[in-house]
Amino acid sequence: MNFFTIMATLTYNDLSNNAEKEEVRLAGKELENMLYQYTLITNFHKIVLYNEQGHFFSSRIDFQPKLTEVTAIINTLDWLEKGREKFGKLIIIPPYDDPWSSGKKDRVFSVSRAIPGINEVLGFIEVQKLYSDIERILYVTDEEFIELSVFTEEGGELFGGSKTFENYIESVHTSKYSGLILTAHKDRRFILNNFYNSVRNLLLISIVIIVISISFIYIASVKLTKPVRELTSLIEQTELETLNEYVKISNSDSEFEKLGNSFLQLKSRLNSSIQKEIKTSALQQQARFDALQAQVNPHFLFNILNVISRMGLESNNEEICEVSNGIADMLRYSTSTISRNATIREEIDHIYNYLSLLKKRYEDKLQFSIELEEELMDITVPKITLQPLVENCINHGFNKNNRQMIISIKGWISHRLWYLEILDNGDGFSAKILNELKGRIDRIESKTPQERYMEGMKPGGLGLVNTFGRLSLYFNGKISINVSNRNDKSGAIIILSGEIS
Repeated sequence: MNFFTIMATLTYNDLSNNAEKEEVRLAGKELENMLYQYTLITNFHKIVLYNEQGHFFSSRIDFQPKLTEVTAIINTLDWLEKGREKFGKLIIIPPYDDPWSSGKKDRVFSVSRAIPGINEVLGFIEVQKLYSDIERILYVTDEEFIELSVFTEEGGELFGGSKTFENYIESVHTSKYSGLILTAHKDRRFILNNFYNSVRNLLLISIVIIVISISFIYIASVKLTKPVRELTSLIEQTELETLNEYVKISNSDSEFEKLGNSFLQLKSRLNSSIQKEIKTSALQQQARFDALQAQVNPHFLFNILNVISRMGLESNNEEICEVSNGIADMLRYSTSTISRNATIREEIDHIYNYLSLLKKRYEDKLQFSIELEEELMDITVPKITLQPLVENCINHGFNKNNRQMIISIKGWISHRLWYLEILDNGDGFSAKILNELKGRIDRIESKTPQERYMEGMKPGGLGLVNTFGRLSLYFNGKISINVSNRNDKSGAIIILSGEIS
């Protein structure tokens, strides 16, 4: 039962009916369990919940009144009528002696509200806090010449100071969250004395600073004028053609000599930067040429595949058409320059196409299954992420046996993390290769983003380790990979996991 169902059961059930009485008992037990969960929370005194039928529950067990006692106490609470009018809105009750305790009555204040039903109030709830807590928070010493008071929206005094000032400045702040009104009274004499002292000290300091500054400026300007003109002339004579020329600067002023040397170093760095920019421009031109060539080669292959597909149609061999179309789809996906990234859905479609083509070759020797949760499909990863991991299973997992190859790809989400598992029934990793892989993965995790980028861009950079380098760069290090053998030593497991952004 939820909270409101429990309160309705306590309010409306007839205690003279045994069945309904049992429902009331069970509802009370469940409500007690809810309240006892808060006994470890220390930022309040206690939680009290009761209704006008005499049912009472508390987060503490030191006070368990009878129905008649609860009803008697309720009749003494003067805020209940206002709670009924508010019908579920919060009310802050000023300090009072806690009636829901035996023995010494603690001084508390509380945030309370009526529990609304459909047409009437089902009960009331109070969250109490000790008055000593607010006294400690708002305590100020006598030397601070300030008095603080806190009032509720209805005008009730939640906290009042004990100081009185004849001449004071008042500041009022109303909380948008709770509606509490905080007033601060500060003795005007204390403020003015501090102000006058600050102004006098500020004037004295200002005069001293102005005198020192004028003296320093005069002396410095006399000494600096000549070296500045010489350095200005040298800067004005600097052009692109003279950047690599060495100029000796000699000056009796060590500071300007350092400045001159810094300028020469700047010339040298600028010249080096220009030379690097020239080399970079040449590399960019080469990259454009390579990109153009990379676009031409797939275009040629697409044409050849179209020719083969037509030949298959003409010879009524649909399998040739399927293989040609599958290869064309793989080329189109891997060579597309529209985006470097893809969703897991697109990656899975590509892997399904890839494994389907391999099945044409291996036939019944290859079996594969793909099971991913739908929530995982729209997560973005670098393109061609899964293919190297699956290729690792095919190329290295079955070198020492001739058994049927079984590849399983699973994906799921758990505790705000997504997981991808690639599993095979091959030979697994040898101890040497497994240690080497884990060592290289650890080194990638400790590298800077630039070093991860270089790791992902190495020649032949589509292997398992290089794929992890690209993923680590893409997810800014918030990615992990677990490479291991299955417990029954009948294959390898690769698990990728990352945070859901």
